[in-house]
Amino acid sequence: MDDMIIPLFVDIDNFCLNLEEYLKSIALGQTENFRLLPSPKISLSEVMTIVVLFQLSHFRDFKSYYLICIKGHYSSYLKWLPSYSRFVELMQYTLLPLLFMQTRKGWANALASALLTRWP
Repeated sequence: MDDMIIPLFVDIDNFCLNLEEYLKSIALGQTENFRLLPSPKISLSEVMTIVVLFQLSHFRDFKSYYLICIKGHYSSYLKWLPSYSRFVELMQYTLLPLLFMQTRKGWANALASALLTRWP
């Protein structure tokens, strides 16, 4: 799964950048400090990537996954990680962007084919 993290993050990050630009273009009022996530230390694309990786993992509960895999094994990929309770608060901001991304043409098929080629 390590070889999937960077391409997955790049895809999600590009989507988030495009979504943020689109939302800024249709927003009324000031957009200089517009952010999709209220945390200045972790990006929405990082949170979304962790959520997607959890769905691809074999863990049954998110707390174990976050503390063992993300805080332990994948911490070198992320420059700053919030506590588990703060991360759970930030997860609510990923719902609509994940839905928008999932409906994007071809993304779900590409992810499914990547999964089929990586796991027996």
